[in-house]
Amino acid sequence: MKIKNQKGFTIVEIMISVTISLVLLNGVIQIFLSSKQTYRFGEAISRLQESGRFAIDMMARDIRMAGYQGCADLGTIPTTIISKVAPTTNLNQDAVQGWEFDGSTWGPSTPTRPADIASKALANSDVFSIQHANDMGIQLTGNMTPSNANIQIASDPIGIQSGDILVISDCETADIFTTQGVSGGSPITITHPASVNISSMLSKPYGTDATVYAFAWHVYFVGDTGRKNSHGQSVFALFRRDIKGSIDEIVEGVENMQVTYGERADNGNIRYVPANDGTLDVTKIVSIRLGLLLHSIDPINDQDDEVTYNVAGTSIVPVGTSGITHGKDKRLRRVFVQTIKLRNRR
Repeated sequence: MKIKNQKGFTIVEIMISVTISLVLLNGVIQIFLSSKQTYRFGEAISRLQESGRFAIDMMARDIRMAGYQGCADLGTIPTTIISKVAPTTNLNQDAVQGWEFDGSTWGPSTPTRPADIASKALANSDVFSIQHANDMGIQLTGNMTPSNANIQIASDPIGIQSGDILVISDCETADIFTTQGVSGGSPITITHPASVNISSMLSKPYGTDATVYAFAWHVYFVGDTGRKNSHGQSVFALFRRDIKGSIDEIVEGVENMQVTYGERADNGNIRYVPANDGTLDVTKIVSIRLGLLLHSIDPINDQDDEVTYNVAGTSIVPVGTSGITHGKDKRLRRVFVQTIKLRNRR
């Protein structure tokens, strides 16, 4: 029997094979696109979780220290403030301060917030500040007699400079003062003359049981980074201003911050109110409820975000709706809320 060699495929066979290949290729492409979208979504969620937790944890550490002045209890031992440039005349009053900002008006109007914040803070996002002594492990090396004597310390781990605001404290007394000069050597000498202070006199001659602290004043707010994502959308961030006026970006992707203050009543109950509540007594604030709304940097979702978010009791709605708004775009958003207790308010 004669065997015929196969010469090729018919047009029907080729069309069938091409159709099957296209179907299989389309399935592979769909699996790839689905996997890529799942990866992008998972990565965005992870970054939001990481950013949110970092921002909350960083501010929480600062908030817990509000009013700290060493082992001297702020509730019973008022700080003597002789510095002419300290951002407070009453640490118990100013340990925690907050403001509501609608884009033009600040509430409350006093105390005055730092002037350079006004042009940077995002409208309808809260602003708050924390003041406290910051322990750097600086000890006195000997008695100071009399009380206007220069302070002598064994080491200077923070690089103290002229004009820095410091706190000296033991378990009975605390003073806030401004330095004018720092000499090297051993021991290191710090001067606190009347030219930069109300008086050169501290409350008393401190002994070797006293500690010298850096004075911290941090103002937190949300603002525009000035950067755009790949779709031309603004990227927002959490910022912190320090006592020297330096403003640093803490974490990007923070779109809004809402803060309420826990005031303890005489009967022991705690109520949470905004900063502009006219009846709030800031000296009775014992905790802070902190809420952040974060967005992914690039769009992730298939549809515009029209969700209303509850951020520490404040509703944040899509832009175009009456009230405090968030962007109506395809970026992913998550809310982070934590209540932080002030350790130095008993």
